[in-house]
Amino acid sequence: MANLYHATLIHPRHTNDLQIISNALLAVSAEGTIETVIPDVPPTDIQNVIHSLPNVYRQLEPVRLRGFLIPGFVDTHIHAPQYQYMGSATDRPLMQWLTAYAFPAETRLEDVQVARSVYDRLVQLLLRNGTTTALYFATIHVESCKAFAEVAIARGQRAFIGKVSMDQHGAENYVETTEASLRDTEEFIQYIQTLQHPLIKPVITPRFIPTCSLSLLKGLGALARKYDCHIQSHISESDDQIAFTNHLYGGMGGDVAIFDSTGLLTSKAVMAHGTKLTAEELHTLRDKGTAIAHCPLSNFYFGDGIFPLRSALTAHTHTPSSSSSSSS
Repeated sequence: MANLYHATLIHPRHTNDLQIISNALLAVSAEGTIETVIPDVPPTDIQNVIHSLPNVYRQLEPVRLRGFLIPGFVDTHIHAPQYQYMGSATDRPLMQWLTAYAFPAETRLEDVQVARSVYDRLVQLLLRNGTTTALYFATIHVESCKAFAEVAIARGQRAFIGKVSMDQHGAENYVETTEASLRDTEEFIQYIQTLQHPLIKPVITPRFIPTCSLSLLKGLGALARKYDCHIQSHISESDDQIAFTNHLYGGMGGDVAIFDSTGLLTSKAVMAHGTKLTAEELHTLRDKGTAIAHCPLSNFYFGDGIFPLRSALTAHTHTPSSSSSSSS
């Protein structure tokens, strides 16, 4: 049902621009869309203003909120399967940690019912704590990813969901062929499109460069262009990851150059961590319109460094924050 709210509204319009709207009257549709914000409505004038609104609101009693009303939080980097061991498993370097913890946790979610249960508990937890929009890594399993989308719709969270793509250097029972990864990624995109739900979007999701062949990266870049999709991955996040990338693709210039050459640096891309990015690479990301998901806690555990946030902001690189306590 539609609702009315009367409160002091905090409206962050930009990194350094915070608007405070006192005595704001918000009209929210049954679908959850804020249709009207009327500022400076003292309590004595509320009823008069309500009568100027569309009929659906005229019989409603507004909810009067003390304190401040703020927009929902947007988390730009969440590995949903890692909810299974949240707050633990921080005892190994990144590449070892993947094999010991991340890949087994994701493998368990091939079972759609197990996946649905994990995803449902995670989404509910996030919503209870104010995260109304999230950018998710799921797993390589297309049916479980579809279930994730259904969970987000049922709970009313805006979700950008990525079916993970990885065709090399995974676990023995957790890796795809290039052809299967591209096929299932396209199937997932098409499935989300058939839902026609405004809150759910598919995301092209190469896990990170060491687990992706160049053929896979190029194919995912082609899918991103074909469907005008969002993109996410990890970029220059730790010493051992960079060493592995150089071992595999040493003549190609590093993560930024490889993603760029395969069509995966766009204004719809969000790359996580970036603790090892150079000033030149930050400028490249800025010029491409690619954002960096800043994950301070994960960087502390696995990143072998601190993300140069001030340098990124000075370079006008878009740098949203993430609560991610895990990594690749």
